[in-house]
Amino acid sequence: MVTCFARVHGIVISTNVATDAKECARQCNAHGACQWFTYDSEDQSCLFTRDKEFISDCTNCTSGRECCGYNKAIGTTLQGYNYVLSFL
Repeated sequence: MVTCFARVHGIVISTNVATDAKECARQCNAHGACQWFTYDSEDQSCLFTRDKEFISDCTNCTSGRECCGYNKAIGTTLQGYNYVLSFL
């Protein structure tokens, strides 16, 4: 799992609880309107957003786009922040 220290901000759809970032990504994928997720390991919160307005620092967070598979995390850099693009 890629550890990424960013939080995606946008139109919030839902907040759930998840055991890890992979589970948060799965929940986002299962939710019809979720486009981006942010998992905060400090409180195990999983935030779903419909869009991405901006990204900010978060020392406990992993953020990424909803996606269709979950075997391997791939990270990249956007606007100077690392985040999860997809789980292939």
